[in-house]
Amino acid sequence: GYSAAKLGEKDVMYWYPVIEIILIFTQLNVFFTNLFSKPVHWK
Repeated sequence: GYSAAKLGEKDVMYWYPVIEIILIFTQLNVFFTNLFSKPVHWK
């Protein structure tokens, strides 16, 4: 917030909530994918 305003990146500041939501959904997607289909372990 403060550092972005200091650097003059006001437009980036408004995108942070959107990026956060996308990041959370991506992490949940990976978590549930790994939960139901276990990754193959190398021998």
